[in-house]
Amino acid sequence: MIAPRPTHGYRAHDRFVVRTPLWSRSRFSALSSYESLRAAIPQLLSDDRIVAALSTASPRLVDQLRRLHEAAPFSSDERKELGALRSLRKYLLRMSNRPTPFGLFAGVALGTFGAHTDLRLEDDPIGRVEAFADFAWLMAFATSLSTGGGARRLPLAVNPYAQQIAGRLDVAQSNVFGTSVSNHVDLLVTTPVQQALTAAAEGASADEVVELLRAAHPGIAPETIEGLVDTLLTQGVLYPAVVPSLIPGNEGVPILDALTRGGAEFRVERGELDRILSSLSAVRDIEGLNATLPTARSSQSALLSDFSDSTVTVNAGLALASATLSEKVARRVEDVADVLVRTSFFPPRPASIVEYEQHFLERYGVGGEVPVLELLSASRGLEAPAGYQLPLRTYPLPGFPAPTDSAGASALLGAYTAALLSGTPLELTDDILTAYETEDTRPPSASFDLFVRVLARSAAHVDRGDFDLAVLPEGLALGGRSTGRFTGVLDDAADLVDAMLARESRHSAPDTRLVLLRYLPDKARMANVARTSAPSLDVLDVGVASDTSTGMSLADVLVGNDGSSFYLVDRRRGDRVRFVENHMLSPLSAPNVIRLLIELSRDGLRGFNIFDWGRLSGAPYLPRVVRNRVIFSPARWNIHPALLAAAEGSVGFASTLRATRDELRMPARVTLVRDDNRLPLDLDAEIDVAILAEEQSRALTSGTALVFEESLDADEDDRDGGHPGLVTDPAGASFAHELVVSVALPAPEESESPHRHPSARRTAPAGIRTSQEWDPRWVCIDVQASLADLELVLSSHLGLLLEATRSLRDRWFFVRYPLPGHALRIRLRARTPRHLDRLRTAVARWADALVAQRVVRESSLTGYVPEFQRYGGEALYVKALPVFEATSRLAIALAAARATATPSEASDDVVGVALLAHLHEAIGVSHSALGVEPSTDASFRRFYRENRPALLSALRDPGEALRSVGFAETAELRLALDECRATLRAFAEAFRREHGVDDLAAAAATIMHMTFNRVYPIGNAIEPRALGLWALTAEAAARRERAFADIEPPHTDTRESVR
Repeated sequence: MIAPRPTHGYRAHDRFVVRTPLWSRSRFSALSSYESLRAAIPQLLSDDRIVAALSTASPRLVDQLRRLHEAAPFSSDERKELGALRSLRKYLLRMSNRPTPFGLFAGVALGTFGAHTDLRLEDDPIGRVEAFADFAWLMAFATSLSTGGGARRLPLAVNPYAQQIAGRLDVAQSNVFGTSVSNHVDLLVTTPVQQALTAAAEGASADEVVELLRAAHPGIAPETIEGLVDTLLTQGVLYPAVVPSLIPGNEGVPILDALTRGGAEFRVERGELDRILSSLSAVRDIEGLNATLPTARSSQSALLSDFSDSTVTVNAGLALASATLSEKVARRVEDVADVLVRTSFFPPRPASIVEYEQHFLERYGVGGEVPVLELLSASRGLEAPAGYQLPLRTYPLPGFPAPTDSAGASALLGAYTAALLSGTPLELTDDILTAYETEDTRPPSASFDLFVRVLARSAAHVDRGDFDLAVLPEGLALGGRSTGRFTGVLDDAADLVDAMLARESRHSAPDTRLVLLRYLPDKARMANVARTSAPSLDVLDVGVASDTSTGMSLADVLVGNDGSSFYLVDRRRGDRVRFVENHMLSPLSAPNVIRLLIELSRDGLRGFNIFDWGRLSGAPYLPRVVRNRVIFSPARWNIHPALLAAAEGSVGFASTLRATRDELRMPARVTLVRDDNRLPLDLDAEIDVAILAEEQSRALTSGTALVFEESLDADEDDRDGGHPGLVTDPAGASFAHELVVSVALPAPEESESPHRHPSARRTAPAGIRTSQEWDPRWVCIDVQASLADLELVLSSHLGLLLEATRSLRDRWFFVRYPLPGHALRIRLRARTPRHLDRLRTAVARWADALVAQRVVRESSLTGYVPEFQRYGGEALYVKALPVFEATSRLAIALAAARATATPSEASDDVVGVALLAHLHEAIGVSHSALGVEPSTDASFRRFYRENRPALLSALRDPGEALRSVGFAETAELRLALDECRATLRAFAEAFRREHGVDDLAAAAATIMHMTFNRVYPIGNAIEPRALGLWALTAEAAARRERAFADIEPPHTDTRESVR
């Protein structure tokens, strides 16, 4: 059962953050129709605070409102005018109902927990104001500098995501400025390329690099050298060092420095940018902002005339007359924290990381450590985990069977059904929490921030404990992250952030160092919320100017796995590191390398989150979820947009919406949720229905549901009967609010281990065991060599080892790895334990001989990690071993055939299609079952037309396909193909008996991927290309068969023939 108070209980910090809109909930409530909004425009435009708030969010809307004010009502273009009024309505709703900080719509302040509650705003709630150049504008300006006429005289830098691996330069992320598409770049490092990289790393300009290369290579044409440098710049390998800082107040200073180094040619741009930045950094209040904005924007437009989005970003502090809150709120937040840390509403670890761990251990083994940039290399590593987008993977990562539902899911389903039948909220009982109780033995995070609301009639009710605490849907962050961006408007915010990070540091393992990670997001505008002060930690700056001397770079970071979780190492110092942030930017917006560092830094800590509905999340109606007087989740409605699309016109839409609401018992006041955007709506108001109709049209296009949440403001109003609530102004007006409460574990005593739990690591699951733990008869050896020499090992030498050990082994197979050079990992299993020593000796002698003959560079005995779950479990893994052996034998036969043949240029593609068709036919899984679609790329289709006979033969007869591209069909090759077919059929039959057909496609994809791994070097483009060609060829063949089937043979009268 869930204990009332665990021994490791969290404690709230004595300071909290209060966030409120800068206008009361009733300020714009009467403006709920087109007519009332139109009539209010003169009054709105006469209020400097409202104009400033709207203009910082949308200068274009303010211009539209001024034109409307000067024109007769609905005089020119009614459609545009109605659209402008709907935009105004959305902004006014945001300005008075949503507390999340945004420009001058909502602000932040620090409060203190105490004996009594008194949260009151000043008459003018706007406190300190800070303004800075929007990062989207700043980086667009940097991009214009880097492509302008004088760009070649700016100092250069080398892409921080670049790493040299085995003579090639691998760039994991080319979008340095956050203004273009993320791509992966891989190129050969020639002597000129290396010289260009070295010069750029020292700050040389493009012109200086060209001159250096001309002097070093007088025999190369000048245009060739200039083309090389241009290519390095175009691909993002090199870039002008006009990058920003994320330190508040210093955003553009590094760009000014770069322009200074660029010379007199940039004197005008530098002077103008300096004036813009200086004027914005001098803003302290609303009056200063209003005086500065017109001039600053005019200057920004002069520097970058084609930039149409917002050019200035604003943060606002709140002016509080009193800022105390009853400690009873803190105690209730602590109770929530203790419930969350002991339950697993989410899987303990992200599924993508669990899957990635299996692939990592298969390739690198337990304790293997690999540079993070090499790990994410498309040519040498694993690339990013499934679902990572920046950039996209070049081929799908073979998956694993999905985990089954937990006991918690079953308990939740029963409670959900009961709540639906009774029409009451779902109560998180002790039984439900026990069913969700975590089995994760990793230590919990030492601190985190909870986002909550206090629903009460008044401050006096809070002091008596008569209040509900609502946990907000976005309501959990690691400690201090939600506060770091506001150090420019809150005097003590930096101290609060440092206190949370210091607590994290004290609870970290003794050999683990915290490092602050700062980076430029994939979309530059998102850096507006990533500005942070510099804490007392080491810092890794990626793609932004560094103000520290730690000298750490991505090339210094190694990724390892101890068999239970990932860890990160700074190879310069030899210690483990954990990366932390002090801002709320989502890792989903980060380049893949950054996202992986963030997620792996959390892998050693217990995973927990706020309540989640799991597989029920898409149900049409989800009731409110409560425990005692805590609201863990508001009621929610998921409506498919097609349900609202039946009727034409605004009247028909409103009628359909009303009927849908009645059927689902949905109130008028709701919040529309789209990604991280939340818009309060009154569905009884005509204009809000029109706003929803626009959202419904977007949802139809994107195929997503319309998601609504109950409005807790509405709940508060209904219950309170007009009482002011928690936050008020001197006139008694009520303000919406959010509280951010930081909680932390008690500081460990000096004599204690930093981890409060007996085990700092989780127990390795049954699916992750080494070969020694699983079956000690395995002998595993790595041999490293060039690609050409490894082909020689396969075609000539491995067969000799197999013949010499025939009587000593009963199973064998191999896989390829880059560790860091190309390698074969050969695995042989002794027939019995008494054969083990003789087998190990024979393998070692064979490898030593290859080293002595200089066929391979080095060899080493090692182990491996069987990937049971990838193939359906341990019993089925045993069934897969004959498949591994058969596909290994096939790889040897193909290597021997390649060594004696002169294959055509199309051979790799045709062989790849033949392998796919042949092996999947044996398993009984089509390309469509694997989710593989025919490629639409023009070059693929052109290749198909040029090689149609060979590709079609690949579907029918692999031997014929091999002959068509220059291979001799040897007896060994035919025998290997037959053995592959037989072992795959046996495995597929066993899998179907154990799991049915649903998960067979995932296992088939894994087997096919590992077959390509054996036949071709890792990181080649043959597999993804062959998948697309296979699907294209298979569908073309199916169309031909259907066409022939539709043609009836002509009727022949035999009697007529006789005559």
